[in-house]
Amino acid sequence: MDLNGKNVCFLGDSITEHGFYVYDLRSYFHYKKIKCSVYNCGIGGNRAIMSYDLLDAETANFKPDYIVINYGINDMGIWLYDVKNPETEEIIRQREERDKDFYFGYERTVRAVKDRGIIPIIASTVSVDEKISQDGAVETLGDNAEKAEKLKAEFYLRKNFTLINQKLSEYSQNLKKLAERENVPFMDIQKRTYEDMLNKSGLYNKDGIHLTETGHAQLAVSFLKEFGYVADVNDFKKDADNDEIFKVEQTLRKIQVLDWAHFHPIYRNVPKNIREQKARELLYDKETRPYFIEYIKTYLENHDKVDEIADDLIRKTDLYCK
Repeated sequence: MDLNGKNVCFLGDSITEHGFYVYDLRSYFHYKKIKCSVYNCGIGGNRAIMSYDLLDAETANFKPDYIVINYGINDMGIWLYDVKNPETEEIIRQREERDKDFYFGYERTVRAVKDRGIIPIIASTVSVDEKISQDGAVETLGDNAEKAEKLKAEFYLRKNFTLINQKLSEYSQNLKKLAERENVPFMDIQKRTYEDMLNKSGLYNKDGIHLTETGHAQLAVSFLKEFGYVADVNDFKKDADNDEIFKVEQTLRKIQVLDWAHFHPIYRNVPKNIREQKARELLYDKETRPYFIEYIKTYLENHDKVDEIADDLIRKTDLYCK
């Protein structure tokens, strides 16, 4: 796939939102003198079924030629794969319902992207770390979706990572079939990251799901290989210009996490005119998780400047990449 002169947006969840592999892709194209602008449109906590609603708000400013769609880990509902809980009929029913939403979300988004004259690229999601310890004795953690909202690091130790990877592999196989039906490109990121997980170390954080910067670099290699480029982690460099792009990008991501995750119509459907008020309420709510405070503060300071921030991001990215 020749990306020279193209714009590429990455739709996804927290792995994309964190942005390190997008940083590395920019670095690769910059130093290889390939004029390709890549944009991070990831939103932590999001599922494929949520991507249709946010499509234009997240990608239109960037005038993409390609949109990579990369969901899965939030879609399956990882609390439904708990080593401590038996596979009851209700658990199986909930899994099937989540699967149904997943495929519907991908199909609807793919067709919406095509309707806009943009080429969608279907990507399977990143595998999880099967080498992590699984501890069914962990207490104080939720056995259902409601309690799972109050995440702690130990929450992940209750997950059956082998079973989760089996589900992600199933998702990947079915996404490939969807890509064939829709005549669009498919990237088997799940297979590549599964092989990396088995053969490399230092790729995952202690939760076994999110990636370290080393893991993001390896993920960038996987995407580049799927695009048809020869790459390894030594092709990525740090520099001040890319750092500045990343800084602006992360400000935009933190705003959009509230707009298109916390306030998303599928969950709360908070009207735009009262989102600032709701954000201030969250800021002083004792139940708000500490890590989320930074997102709320960024939102309150910048939510009315989204287009301005996006324009700044586009300007800086174009100067760097083209």
